[in-house]
Amino acid sequence: MLQKLQEMHSQVAGLHLELKRKEANLNMLQTEKERLGNRLNLSDDSHLKEKKSLVEEIVQLKKMKELTDRELSHKELELLQSKQELERQLTNLKNNKRKAITIKEQIAQRSEQEKVIETQLGEKRLELLKAQSAFHEMEEKYYSNTATMQDNITRDFRRGC
Repeated sequence: MLQKLQEMHSQVAGLHLELKRKEANLNMLQTEKERLGNRLNLSDDSHLKEKKSLVEEIVQLKKMKELTDRELSHKELELLQSKQELERQLTNLKNNKRKAITIKEQIAQRSEQEKVIETQLGEKRLELLKAQSAFHEMEEKYYSNTATMQDNITRDFRRGC
């Protein structure tokens, strides 16, 4: 029995030793668990900060996109207005070209009319010169006849007196 008791005592000592080894192992595992928990918390904090930063960046990017979209809309509206203004200006230019052509045609017609009138005026001047010339001839004949008649009257009056 003593031997059995010693065996049991030996077994208990072995079990105590095994228990101490297991407790030491358990303590080491708990320390490792705490260290890993701390690393996990640090990692979670880091991920939370990074997530917050990314969310803020996304919000900023969305704001920038919204602003860019508004600017793009504004630019598209300006472009449309510019195209419409260009169309109006092209229409005005075409109308002005048509008016210029019409005015040139009118100027050409008036120029032709002016040439015709100048020709007629030249002919009228010639007629006037001819008439003035004939008038002067007749006037000279009249004065000549008047002078001759006065001479004849004066001669007749001298003879009769």
